[in-house]
Amino acid sequence: MKLFNYKTLTLFLFLIFISINNYGQSFLTDSAAAAEHHHSPWEILSGEGDEELVCYKQAHRNMYVLVTGLIIVIALIAMKLLRTNRKNNKILKAQKEIIEEKNKDITDSIYYARRIQRSLLPPEKYIQKNLDRLKKK
Repeated sequence: MKLFNYKTLTLFLFLIFISINNYGQSFLTDSAAAAEHHHSPWEILSGEGDEELVCYKQAHRNMYVLVTGLIIVIALIAMKLLRTNRKNNKILKAQKEIIEEKNKDITDSIYYARRIQRSLLPPEKYIQKNLDRLKKK
């Protein structure tokens, strides 16, 4: 059973993109507001200051959490695809070995049958010589 299909994955990634885009817009708006007030880095990190600065800090945190989550999801998908690819390669390798073995058996059988036929049938020159002799009669 499949863990996910491509339609669900596409929808999921689209929803993540939209949420990142919304946070990104508020992040840009809030960073412009923080730049206007010229707060020190200590004020930004400590959470002191006006509401716009606190909102700016939350937007930063939300953006980091969202990007980290997206990276984790992409890594999990890549690991799943890699595991599936390795499993398929093992199966294909086993099937290839079986086919090569059967191919060898078939060609060996054909060569053996050819040897038997050549040993039982007279040579072509002998057949041609007797046909020519019968035509003359």
